[in-house]
Amino acid sequence: MSSLVIEKYGIILRTVEEDDAEFIVRLRTSERLGRYISMTSSDIEKQKDWIREYLVREKEGREYYFLCVDRNGNRFGTYRIYNIQRDSFVCGSWVFDESAPKDYAIKTEILAKEFAFEKTDADYFYGENRKDNKKVNRYNLSYHPELTGFDDLNYYYKFTRVNFEKTSTKLLALLTSR
Repeated sequence: MSSLVIEKYGIILRTVEEDDAEFIVRLRTSERLGRYISMTSSDIEKQKDWIREYLVREKEGREYYFLCVDRNGNRFGTYRIYNIQRDSFVCGSWVFDESAPKDYAIKTEILAKEFAFEKTDADYFYGENRKDNKKVNRYNLSYHPELTGFDDLNYYYKFTRVNFEKTSTKLLALLTSR
C-alpha cells in the first residue's frame, strides 16, 4: 500500500507505514515528549501490529496517521485524525521531536486539519489536552474552542471550522513573516 503524501507550507505529511514503528515508539516513550500523551508500549512489534490495524482503518477512510518529514525523508513528528464522521473528527497523537524546525508542529497541525475538513462535511472537530500541558493548552485556546468537559487529567474541547480557519490563517501569516 502506498502512502498518502501531502506537501504544503514547506512541510511534507505522509501516512505512517510499518517501517515507522521504531520512530513512533521512540517519540511516544520519550520521558519528555510522552508525558502529555497516552501511554505507549516500548515493544516495536506491538506498534507494528497497531499500524497494520490502523492501515485497515485508513483504507476505509476512518483514520489518518501522519508523519511530518522533510525532503530528505527525515522524520520529525506525528499527527493523527481519527473517529472521522460525516460532521466531525478527532485530532490527536501530536508529538514532535525536539530536532524539528520550530514551525513544523504548528504547520503539520494546520495541514492535517485542512485535509480532514476537505475529506468530510465537518463543521467541527474534537480534541483533548492534558491539564498540565499549559503550552499546548494556550495554543488550543487560541482557536476559541468550547470546553465540553474535563476530568482529573484532561480538558475536552470542541472546535469549530470557522474559528479554525480564522486562527490558522493568522498563525500561518505570522509563521511566514518571520
